[in-house]
Amino acid sequence: MTMGEALDAQPNIAAEAPKSAGPGASAYASAYANALENTAANGHGNERANADASFGALRTLVLPPRERGRILAGARRAGEREACGLLLGLRQAATTSVARAACLENVNPPSSGVGFRLHPVAHLRWERWAHAAGLAVVGVWHSHPGGPGWPSRADRAGAAEGWSHLIAAPGAGGELHLRSWSVVGGALAEQILLAGPDPASPILTPTR
Repeated sequence: MTMGEALDAQPNIAAEAPKSAGPGASAYASAYANALENTAANGHGNERANADASFGALRTLVLPPRERGRILAGARRAGEREACGLLLGLRQAATTSVARAACLENVNPPSSGVGFRLHPVAHLRWERWAHAAGLAVVGVWHSHPGGPGWPSRADRAGAAEGWSHLIAAPGAGGELHLRSWSVVGGALAEQILLAGPDPASPILTPTR
């Protein structure tokens, strides 16, 4: 099992957080940047540009299907407890592109009811790993098991300027949906959430 698979499979990730970037990390960052550039030549890239032009400073979040799946799987595993993690990727003008969605342990005491707090050691290790991979922490994600799909008062109070704050919450039919928010000039605004691309190779999997 790769470290990436272990991170996705285990609900307690503190001990399994990445300690270093693997030898393919820089190559991955380069491949991912190239994949993003390639989208500019097709309709999806034009859609992103049009959305950015229409909404001005409101950032667009590009989330590949593979990473969307990681978030949804993490939210389902957590059940009634809030799941949480980091978004790692690149920022290009008004667009934030996610290369990896990492699942972290929620260390908020269960007795507190709702809310989440990222495991600090795992957070630091992912941040260092992202830096070594040529990426950056571009946001955070968490789930609202009982809804709604928009930030709570606590979420708004803790929202960092320039980061994406993605929430997984059930819709009317119970199926999980994703919505993302960003602080722009001190105000919280919903982001445009778009799919892809998924770089074919190399796969972003931290090594021990």
